[in-house]
Amino acid sequence: FSLKAFCAKNLLLTFKKSESFFIGKLIFLTRSLTRMLFLWNQPFLENSILFNSDKSHIIAGIGSLTDIIIPENVKSIGEYAFSGNQLKLVVFTDGVESIKNGAFSSNELRYVKLSESITEIGSFAFSHNNLDEIKFPKNLKFIGESAFDNNLLINIAIPPSVAHIGFRAFENNKIESLEILGDKLRFNRDWNDIGFPDSLKILPIQ
Repeated sequence: FSLKAFCAKNLLLTFKKSESFFIGKLIFLTRSLTRMLFLWNQPFLENSILFNSDKSHIIAGIGSLTDIIIPENVKSIGEYAFSGNQLKLVVFTDGVESIKNGAFSSNELRYVKLSESITEIGSFAFSHNNLDEIKFPKNLKFIGESAFDNNLLINIAIPPSVAHIGFRAFENNKIESLEILGDKLRFNRDWNDIGFPDSLKILPIQ
């Protein structure tokens, strides 16, 4: 991106469409962002959330947020969109399909309600929070690397739709019970890499 001007309270940036990947992470790094200039369809700010032009994608949360209900019509949450905030509660409405990498990492989340429409949870999406429970949607297919690491999860049930769980996805939790629905042995090869306790590993019937 091209840095046009910077001072303690104002930051004017110029982005190309291909560089939107960096926006969420940039806002995570500097909360002094007050003005932006984009070189594609003009996004807009509403209730401290920066959307793309048709409100189908959340680019970033602006300011200090403690709770949020994801608005209807949103299909995806951008990378690091709400990272490093003060969120304690997030509720997803039906329609959200994808939560990108790091979207809610490094918050204070204690409660997250995932909608049934979600199929993808990206790497580090909810890492470094205070979640002690999570109910996964029945259509979920992908859980990325370190997606829920460094939380307080106790009981986990993986739906039969889940085909991939990334490295360290559940590392550093307090898992006491674990239910793998569907093919119960499909994650055995990567069990420890995922972060599941070895004591809960499901053994094949001899």
